[in-house]
Amino acid sequence: MKWGNLAGIFYQPAKVFEGMKADVKWQWLLPLAIAIAIGVASFFVIRPVMVPEVMANIAQRQPDMSPEMLEMIRGRVGSPLGAINVVIFVPLVALLIALVYWAAFSFTGAKTTFGHMFAATAWAGMANVLASFVRVPLIMAQQTLKVHTSLALILPPDMEEGFLTRLLGQLDIFTVWMLVLLAIGYATFTGVERRKAYAVVFGLWGVWALLTAALGGMFHFGMH
Repeated sequence: MKWGNLAGIFYQPAKVFEGMKADVKWQWLLPLAIAIAIGVASFFVIRPVMVPEVMANIAQRQPDMSPEMLEMIRGRVGSPLGAINVVIFVPLVALLIALVYWAAFSFTGAKTTFGHMFAATAWAGMANVLASFVRVPLIMAQQTLKVHTSLALILPPDMEEGFLTRLLGQLDIFTVWMLVLLAIGYATFTGVERRKAYAVVFGLWGVWALLTAALGGMFHFGMH
């Protein structure tokens, strides 16, 4: 495991993936550990902003909810145990992404192991780690969770809940960066042409983006 990969993944990803191609054993551990640590730290930093905003949204959508129920929900939303969700969510999402793309590339005839796909996915997730260093300061500065690093910025606030806003919200600079890293990693490990890897990665993500936008933005792509 090379610590230099932490920087290299951002400016020479092909070289980083090529360097771990022969032996990917435990290569996923470092990026996942960093993603979890940053995710937990971010949770505690934004909690003072998150709790009141989430509770205000609940109160607005459920005006008949009793004060007791609201207080119980507030306790759960603001509980430090919420950090456990990050510990579970980050590796679980990485596993699911790797599994879906492993199946997709296998369907195209590419030959690789799940271990290679999982390692590529974990390292591509470093783009989301970088995103935290941008989004968390924005959240604290603006005192709202509604910060955007996506094309949703070009739309007016009154379109906040619309399908188009949710779809453009998926076109986030860090998500696109992660997808590029995924394609480079998968191309390196499967031996397919990079153009084909881009088509598979962005094609499946496009389907995901449309579905989640249609379902009301219930899910977001990536480990964040």
